[in-house]
Amino acid sequence: MKIFGCALSIAVISLAGCSKDKSTDASGSQPAAERSAAAPKSGSLSTKEGFEAKLQSMGVKVFEKCQFEKMDKNSTSYSMFFVLKTDDHKADYEAFQKMYKDFYANELEPKGWKSLNQYAGPGRQQYMKGSENFSVWMITPALAKVGKETPLACVITIER
Repeated sequence: MKIFGCALSIAVISLAGCSKDKSTDASGSQPAAERSAAAPKSGSLSTKEGFEAKLQSMGVKVFEKCQFEKMDKNSTSYSMFFVLKTDDHKADYEAFQKMYKDFYANELEPKGWKSLNQYAGPGRQQYMKGSENFSVWMITPALAKVGKETPLACVITIER
């Protein structure tokens, strides 16, 4: 129960700064259109659209999400947060992990990306190519063992 409380706190803290629709970045100066133009393009699991489409194909219901947000005005790093309301946490968590392992094997590794998963910790997958870092984190495996109405949260970060 202590692990669950900690994990839930992390999920709440991670999502605390999110809103469903923001028209400017944290500095208040960058229009949403410019921000979304700088985000990765669709058609890949490293994009909001690609990730949402894959979740829908798995039958996972997204009940809260945030747009890709630029982390600061001088950065080209983006984060995306999801809270998932699912019927089978354990199966969804395992499918999520497999989805990104397949993504690495089929899309990233052939393009020269390296897996850093041995250093990433539980529930996290991390890949690097040069100065680019792609990280996926499901909060948390402990939540996968709780009841049906408990949300799972996912954080995707792309650093360039």
